[in-house]
Amino acid sequence: MQSDSMQKLKWLDTKQTKPSIAEVETAKQACIQNTTAREAKKAQARIDVKNPAVPVDKKVEQLILLLDMDR
Repeated sequence: MQSDSMQKLKWLDTKQTKPSIAEVETAKQACIQNTTAREAKKAQARIDVKNPAVPVDKKVEQLILLLDMDR
C-alpha cells in the first residue's frame, strides 16, 4: 500500500480478487459495531459484578466474560 487510499492499493494476491471500496467499508462498519457491542457488554458486566442484588452465579458468568474479552 502506498498511502491510505484504496485506489492506490497494489493487489498482489492471485487467488482472491481485490475487495471493492464498498466491501471494505462494510467490513469496517462491522468492526466498529462489534467493538461498540463488546464495550457495552463489558460495561454491563462490570456493573453486574459490583451490584449486590445480582446473584453470585451471574457475577461469576460476568467475570468469565470479562476475562475472555480481555484476552
